[in-house]
Amino acid sequence: MKRKIVIMAVLFTMLLAFGKGSLVNSAQIIYGDVNGDGHVNTLDLSQMKKKILGIIEDFPDAGGSHAADVNADGAVDTIDFALIKKYILGLIDVFPADQSVIPVAIFQAEDAYIYNGVKETINSGYTGEGYANYNNETSSYVEWIVNVKNSGDQTLTFRYANGTAADRPMEIKINGRTINTNLSFAPTASWTTWAEVSLSASLNKGDNTIRASSVTSTGGPNVDYLSVTNASVPETKPFTGATVYICGDSTVMTYNASYYPQAGWGQMISKYFNSNVTFVNRAIGGRSSKSFVEEGRLDSILNVIKPNDYLFIQFGHNDATISNPERYAAPYTTYKEYLGRYIDGARAKGAIPVLITPVARLNYSNNTFKNDFPDYCTAMKQVASEKAVVLIDLMTLSLNYYASIGYNEAYKLYLVSSNGSDYTHFTEAGADAIAGIISREVKKLNIPLAGGVK
Repeated sequence: MKRKIVIMAVLFTMLLAFGKGSLVNSAQIIYGDVNGDGHVNTLDLSQMKKKILGIIEDFPDAGGSHAADVNADGAVDTIDFALIKKYILGLIDVFPADQSVIPVAIFQAEDAYIYNGVKETINSGYTGEGYANYNNETSSYVEWIVNVKNSGDQTLTFRYANGTAADRPMEIKINGRTINTNLSFAPTASWTTWAEVSLSASLNKGDNTIRASSVTSTGGPNVDYLSVTNASVPETKPFTGATVYICGDSTVMTYNASYYPQAGWGQMISKYFNSNVTFVNRAIGGRSSKSFVEEGRLDSILNVIKPNDYLFIQFGHNDATISNPERYAAPYTTYKEYLGRYIDGARAKGAIPVLITPVARLNYSNNTFKNDFPDYCTAMKQVASEKAVVLIDLMTLSLNYYASIGYNEAYKLYLVSSNGSDYTHFTEAGADAIAGIISREVKKLNIPLAGGVK
């Protein structure tokens, strides 16, 4: 996926906002003042010593890690300790960081992964090639991959517009960990008036996943970009190939010629990818997230899956069969627990899990295509958020597709068009259409596999 980064230098005065954040809320960092009392003295030196020796994990002041990095190299170490000591003794009058500029990387929102939102160019004033417009619903999000050279606190700044009269707060997660449940994105007077809100957060050395999710039914603001101090774009390596293992049910599985015209999307999807991608479709009819595991089918995949391979996971249809205890998985308990086993198992082998909400059945009434598994879709989205997993909302995508082509055309995608009774399973045309939808969504994802889509 194309990612653009703009590196710029900013003076030592940095935007810092904690708690809810604010519009243009700037605070002068006093380098060396690690305890936040407004002075640089032996108390700070003592805290530095404890930090370097591992006696304390964090400084008493929220901005302590920023203040401790007096040479502005992105790390807190013995060099900083020595400089603070020299400052207290009067051997130096100013820290190197006071005379330096801090590099800031800008990550455009339109180049990030946008979930339940769209890239737009309607409202002027944005930078780059557009901005992210969140859908008016909870849990829509924008997710960036950010690389930092050294672990430690950095300043995250979101440039946004909010043309409503109400706050549009968002939850901020880093590497799956919530760092702010309700960061304020206050009104900016119009959708063409842009402002910034900042917060401080600890990032790991290397790649970090930063997600900004809407928490109200009105969605999030329009987001132009995320800037991060001392960051850089993750190194992009050419996509050289991967194997994708597919877990699923009868809507996904591969059928032989005797079942014609029945097909599952898993047998059609390879045509949308180049020869560097190999699909291994382990989906099988009648299985749920629970029974697939209990029969040892997940373990058989985990025994052979390799680092940088992918595990596609689509369940929900059979999990809802409450009359069959071998299949049934309650959506907000058992179902979520079993999905966690797929995710954890894949990650333990260095593979990348991708959650896929259950595909829609052909349920049409009152001129509307219906979601037969709303609780399972919601539960899967919760797991994706809790575990920072890439998710393809196939239920929503398939329903939207059917609405765009109309019932008569959607009817042809299901076996009911052949046998008069099956509103769940696909014809070859239907399986192919769903495979195409999934492939186009993969193309949008911030994962290497996107490079394998034709």
